[in-house]
Amino acid sequence: MTNLLDNPNFIKNLNCVSKKSVELARLLKELPASGTVSMNNRKELVVFDHGEPCLNHIAPSAEALKRTETIRKTPPEILVVIGYAPVYHLQAILSSPSYPGKICLFEPDVTLLKNVMAQIDISQIFNDNRIFLAQSHQEMKRFLWQNYKHQDRVEIFSLPFYRKYYSQIVNGI
Repeated sequence: MTNLLDNPNFIKNLNCVSKKSVELARLLKELPASGTVSMNNRKELVVFDHGEPCLNHIAPSAEALKRTETIRKTPPEILVVIGYAPVYHLQAILSSPSYPGKICLFEPDVTLLKNVMAQIDISQIFNDNRIFLAQSHQEMKRFLWQNYKHQDRVEIFSLPFYRKYYSQIVNGI
């Protein structure tokens, strides 16, 4: 892969990330990109890692809408998303007018996120005031401790791909 510090999408996204997490921005600069990112016949982004798509490769946005339906209908006060490189599930949640809560994002594969950031502009996600970017499992837990109030409904969301490959993180919250 070419030097991503010359890639306009990557630079724009990185600048947004650096406003919320200096450490995550540092990791994104230093680590190599991984995974495969391409466009399908519908011109939708398809993210592959470990030899398989993170979301359905034929209709990733439709799958994301289906998987986030419950969250969009009855939004929790705090949502933790483990694995957000495929982005369609985040776009579905953030576009829901009924979603007022705080969202903590943790991508266990920063190198995959780096590849996605080079392909598309996702700065609107990073700029959303409801978003907190965690660069580590510990930072994600710290976010929960600092933001949880008695009676808050907290939901942990991850796509099946992330539950399969990062089950220790998903189950360790």
